[in-house]
Amino acid sequence: MSSSRFFAKFTALAAASFALAAPLAAVSTDTAVQVSYDHFEDGKMENISIPSDGGLRLAPALEQIAKLDAAVIWKAVADKDGNLYVGTGNDGKVFKVTPDGKATVLFEPGESLARSLALDDKGNLYVGTSPDGYVYRITPGGRPEIYFHPGDTYIWDLQFDIKGNLYVATGAKGHIYRLPPDYKADQTAEVYFTTDRTHVTTLAFDSQGALLAGAGPKSLVYRITDKDKATVLASPGGEEISGLSAQPDGSVYFSTFNKPSGASSSSGRSGSSSASAAGSTPPAAAAGGGGGAPPPTAGDDGADGATDAAGGPSGGSPPSPSTASGPKYSQLYRINPSGFVEPVWSLARTGVYSFRPLPNGRWLVGSDQHGRIFDATSPSDWNLLQETPEGSEVSVLLADPKDAAATFVFSSNPAQIYHLGSKPAASGTYTCEPFDGDQTARWGTLRTLAVPPMPNFPLAGAKWETRTGNTPKPDSTWSDWQPIADTTDIASPAARYFQYRVTLTDAAVTVRRLSVYFEHFNAAPVIDRLGVLPVGVDISTSSPPRAPVDLRTILEGDSSALSSSPPSRPQVRATGESGAFSVAWHATDANTDPLSYTVNLRAVGDAKWVTLADDLMQPVFSFSSHGYADGYYQVQVIASDKLANPPGQARTGERTSTPFLINNTGPTVTLDSQTGDATRYIITFHAHSATTVLDHAQYTLDGQPSKPALPDGNLFDKPDHVFHVQLDHLKSGSHSVVFEVVDEADNPGSAKVTFDVP
Repeated sequence: MSSSRFFAKFTALAAASFALAAPLAAVSTDTAVQVSYDHFEDGKMENISIPSDGGLRLAPALEQIAKLDAAVIWKAVADKDGNLYVGTGNDGKVFKVTPDGKATVLFEPGESLARSLALDDKGNLYVGTSPDGYVYRITPGGRPEIYFHPGDTYIWDLQFDIKGNLYVATGAKGHIYRLPPDYKADQTAEVYFTTDRTHVTTLAFDSQGALLAGAGPKSLVYRITDKDKATVLASPGGEEISGLSAQPDGSVYFSTFNKPSGASSSSGRSGSSSASAAGSTPPAAAAGGGGGAPPPTAGDDGADGATDAAGGPSGGSPPSPSTASGPKYSQLYRINPSGFVEPVWSLARTGVYSFRPLPNGRWLVGSDQHGRIFDATSPSDWNLLQETPEGSEVSVLLADPKDAAATFVFSSNPAQIYHLGSKPAASGTYTCEPFDGDQTARWGTLRTLAVPPMPNFPLAGAKWETRTGNTPKPDSTWSDWQPIADTTDIASPAARYFQYRVTLTDAAVTVRRLSVYFEHFNAAPVIDRLGVLPVGVDISTSSPPRAPVDLRTILEGDSSALSSSPPSRPQVRATGESGAFSVAWHATDANTDPLSYTVNLRAVGDAKWVTLADDLMQPVFSFSSHGYADGYYQVQVIASDKLANPPGQARTGERTSTPFLINNTGPTVTLDSQTGDATRYIITFHAHSATTVLDHAQYTLDGQPSKPALPDGNLFDKPDHVFHVQLDHLKSGSHSVVFEVVDEADNPGSAKVTFDVP
């Protein structure tokens, strides 16, 4: 019988991104399934794309163009000849990269960041730097010159309008300057707009020519129609608006960034700290680059009286979308032409570092997760499209002037430039994270579900290889990679850990689902605790009510809560029966097989066991010791998994108790002597136990309350003791004494004496 199991996810060193849904069972086939995005996302991808609903397919071709001598890329632009200009940190260098990939340093301003770049229609390059806030101009073939120095700390963005005016977004004063085409360096610049926020982080122009600006912290998106005339389009509540893009249909896309929890207050992308601005990574990455902060809160605009284009309270404040589980500190939004704000894409623990529209209506999104690039149209329609071989953050996505569907990809840490084509790669390889089978297993077959279906190709026409080992991380002790034949049989040897890699060459095929079948070797049960107590018990069993199935169980596709029955629980109650003993034990089975038990008994020194009970299902048993000779005995419990295994494959485990005493015969008490008078009367008793040490004694005179009696020497440490009971100041007449002694097995013995006192 086969059982399908669902693992939520596996890490790099342990359990796998397979899904599993029932406990292990010996001599049954287990199935590890990969089907959802979470199951695949931790694997190693080379030209492989993962859809949001899971699976594997070929990614667009990614080619490295250049590697720059820098850590961080902040901005990039392209001229009409196909040359790329790249602003970097931490040395603020500006690189020129020719179409053939040759990179040279065009300008070194002596500042930490070349944060913003812009080209005018004459080919002049403008460079905004930080933390000294200069704008430089570099004419074609000319030397850099200081073009504008507003006295602000940061130059965050530069944008030209259709008239040739240059708009300069700054921090930490929150100004936007407008410089006319004939601006001279010695002129006083016009402050076009001032926000009450500290930084204006990004600029764009909408389809009607109005200036759009993103500001933070407590971010706002402005639409500025003239000097000092602005409305708020959105107030998402994030620390900053990290990107803006206006579309011909009147819609506006923007991305947000919130500092992940635990990050310092000065480490945001537009933070006012010069130290953070000069860091070795884009400040957003320095802030934690992985999440932990809650998503933006609607309406947290940080200003009084913010209004939208219609003049009312900002109805565009986006909600906190719940399209993916986990915290979100960065999101991509769309402002419809009507002013409504809606989420486009977000993913837990993933930052939006760059984005751009594609001709097919989708959006390309660069993230801070392993150089990953996503494409999306809505919170439910997206793909992990590509992953750069090196680089942490995809800082810039720039359209290829020669192919609108292709993209130049700029990644940071280290700074590299790639070209993402519009056509699929010739081949792609995916290597899954090692899957932990919990114990040594024999690996059977690997089967796939392809879209479109490929009935004559059980492995989706792809090349599959597997390897196995007994260490969580693959090393030299693992087996070599071995191909899977069309029979789908896995040739790798039995081991605890399993890994596959697949090479795809058909762009029309998606591997939608795969199943790995395996069988565990049967492990013997283990009894790790065993106890014996001289008390009788009644045993009854009851099953707890079946646990309710919540929505999360259904959403995660975990059927174990539906198929597994709650274990029955023994109810134990003492009976008070004389001579009764109870045995209890704790047993485990690595395969989680149901166990049955045998209980045996023998006297210490005997070779033969006597069976007290067989085929018990509960780990407790009570028996009467009457009829057994007094002495020391041991109990043996044998656990068997025969209920879940065919004959010849079942295994057993056993455990033997420490010796315990069976003693149902009480000690004897005899009168040795009695003598005395009314002043002092002494009675001597002798007590003897044939099996064990005496434990305590007492006597009762004439029915009065009992009094303790001590043996000679005052210690109860022998099976034989002499007791002297001294009675003082007795009244004349008849008297009686009842003497009782109890041994360590709680058996009593007694004697009665009567006498007269003159």
